[in-house]
Amino acid sequence: MKSSFLIFLTIIVFSKLSYAWSFENLDRITKGCMEQSKSLTSSGETDWEIGDNYEYCGCTTNGISKNFSLSDVIDLMSSNSMSSNTVYLKVIDDCLQKIGR
Repeated sequence: MKSSFLIFLTIIVFSKLSYAWSFENLDRITKGCMEQSKSLTSSGETDWEIGDNYEYCGCTTNGISKNFSLSDVIDLMSSNSMSSNTVYLKVIDDCLQKIGR
């Protein structure tokens, strides 16, 4: 799920050149995460319930917006270092724990 979310986040971030988080940016991240989650659940790659998907996606979107500026995320994605960023990994791990994973 981490890599799928990173791929989606890359698309969203680079499609918007504004450097401040907006409701639209965050909504796109959440909706994209939900689409990825639904796809993984439908294919059998995860056994998450629909509520888990909402909780995880909302949690990660919130964590990213609170810990990073949009500019930070663009820089991290450009340098391919988002997936190894300790703050990002903590957000993901905290959100996975929140849904019992």
